[in-house]
Amino acid sequence: MINPHRVAELLSNLISEKLSLYDHATVNHTRDEEVAEHFYGQVESILESTHYSFQTKDTIDFNDNSNTKQFEDEEAEKEEEEEEQINNDDERFDETFMEVDEDQQDNLLLNADTINNSATHFIRKIKKLLPHYRQRNVLNTDHSDLEIEIVGNRTLSFKGEKAIFGKVRSVHNTPHSYTVQFIISLTSQPIGTCYLCLKGKNGYMFDNIKRNLFQAFNVTITCSKSGKLSSSLVKYWIEKVLEPTVGNEKVLLLLDSWSGQTDEQLYSKMKHLQLEIVPKKTTVMTQPLDITYNRQYKHIVRTIYDHVRLYDIDCNLSLRNNIIKLTPLCYSQMCSKKFIPMHRYSWFQGGYLENNSEPYQNVEEICFRFQDCLLRESI
Repeated sequence: MINPHRVAELLSNLISEKLSLYDHATVNHTRDEEVAEHFYGQVESILESTHYSFQTKDTIDFNDNSNTKQFEDEEAEKEEEEEEQINNDDERFDETFMEVDEDQQDNLLLNADTINNSATHFIRKIKKLLPHYRQRNVLNTDHSDLEIEIVGNRTLSFKGEKAIFGKVRSVHNTPHSYTVQFIISLTSQPIGTCYLCLKGKNGYMFDNIKRNLFQAFNVTITCSKSGKLSSSLVKYWIEKVLEPTVGNEKVLLLLDSWSGQTDEQLYSKMKHLQLEIVPKKTTVMTQPLDITYNRQYKHIVRTIYDHVRLYDIDCNLSLRNNIIKLTPLCYSQMCSKKFIPMHRYSWFQGGYLENNSEPYQNVEEICFRFQDCLLRESI
């Protein structure tokens, strides 16, 4: 039986003999005490134990030529089997993937051809109608949703962080949105007022709230429970925005296929209006507002939100009145003559104009590159 006291005595002698080779230091250090306490804890556990067992094992570090050679041969054979298995799995995966991928490719090509044909036929139809209308009366309208609390998709962080957090003023507002709707003519200018649909708790605003709202001359305001448009709000837009803008003139209006605005009964009072519905899934190719305008407008709004958040400015852009103030500001920028070439490009890219030799500058280049301000007139 092992005598733990004898083990401790022998271990003490061994340590003393080892340390006798070095100079003895009389000054105590904190680290020395920590090591001593830890070591004592290990010795104490041995002294208090009633059972001891020793385990030994051979590893590949054991220096035996015959065993090493045998181990290497077995390991090489095992690697060859694993590699062969992986290759077989890859071949089976490639065959399966190719079968599925070919089917998907056929469907995608078929859908792409159908969409392209729909877009081509629509553009040809509209180009035949254009000679019968004044350019200022060929219109495209579209609505776009914006988050009440815009949150960036990117941020700076340190490499290796498992959790990255963004900063928002109100988490409650992040899933909610409001809607803006614009009209642009073939003359490459936005016309009429911007239609702004805010989110209201009950789908309407009380008179005392309306009286305290910021009044903007270039924005027509309404609200809904979700902040999105409905057929009744489209009818309100026709009465308050479209009719006052075009009057009794002959008008060609291009719309996307959203069902809430395609009912011809909504436009029954406008006797000289012809509706043309953009085919489904072709708006990014054939609708001028979707080609450039909507994204450029959102870029202005997002940049302002980012600036307020970056410099910790005490301004809550999610408040109803601040949204109303922000909307006419951004809309007035988009109505600047500086952006006429960009709007003209939208009609050209959509296929409605034959020539567009004039280059254009986008929102970032005109509004937010301040180092170029001295080189051009301000907007």
